[in-house]
Amino acid sequence: MAAGSRGPYKAAYRDIVNRVCPTCGIEKDLETGYYNKKNRPGGKDYECKECRKKQYAKWLDTVGGRKHTTAQKRQIIYNKYGLGKEGYEQLLKDQDNKCACCSVVMRKPVIDHNHISGKVRGLLCSRCNTGIGQLGDTLEGLLQAVEYLQRIGD
Repeated sequence: MAAGSRGPYKAAYRDIVNRVCPTCGIEKDLETGYYNKKNRPGGKDYECKECRKKQYAKWLDTVGGRKHTTAQKRQIIYNKYGLGKEGYEQLLKDQDNKCACCSVVMRKPVIDHNHISGKVRGLLCSRCNTGIGQLGDTLEGLLQAVEYLQRIGD
């Protein structure tokens, strides 16, 4: 085998132009109908793009490879942060269902936590959670933003 060659199977697939997708059974052009996969024979995915997209969308609806109800997903999140349902509800009650940062009544509270220690800091609205995250989850990042706003005097 020559240096840089991908093996003898590569030559066998060189002349193939179309392939039948094993999932949908439709014959499609290899160049436009399939994703590139270097580790697969012929350098293309086994399933067509449409079937792979459907499979990915289905996978996104699962957690840990299994289907979960909304209540189960919530329980997974509570357990991830060591809160449990009761701890989460107590935190929500202690905050009067308001964001710990901006005091706005929350529709979908987000658990704010320290990314290093994992310790829960409180419940935030998604807007505050995103803002703090974009500023690096640090007091330094927030203070730099405050200094900037003070400097420009808006």
